[in-house]
Amino acid sequence: MELYEAPVWHGWYEQFGFMEAARYDGEEGPVPKPGEHLADRLINSGLLIGGTVDQVKRQVEGFLEKMPIDFFVWLYHWGMIPRDEALPMLELFGNEIMPEFGLTGSEAPVAGS
Repeated sequence: MELYEAPVWHGWYEQFGFMEAARYDGEEGPVPKPGEHLADRLINSGLLIGGTVDQVKRQVEGFLEKMPIDFFVWLYHWGMIPRDEALPMLELFGNEIMPEFGLTGSEAPVAGS
């Protein structure tokens, strides 16, 4: 996250005020706080799903408990991540996380295929 996502968040989203969505209720001052990892803030505020397979499963489960969804949008900054690192993460999500929720990769076409 810090290597590939942080430059996008700091270089793009932050410029448009998107970090305000990561602000906790009643919080003042900079977001994230000095010394706080951007990934921790984005995950804890619900703006980003990330972590180990079990952590991601719990995060997805928490979202589904709060708001059932019909579509899941995978916003992944592909241009920042080398293909040989990105594809295994996508495969892990498809093979280890989606089936936990009764989904397989056959529900939707893969872009470019």
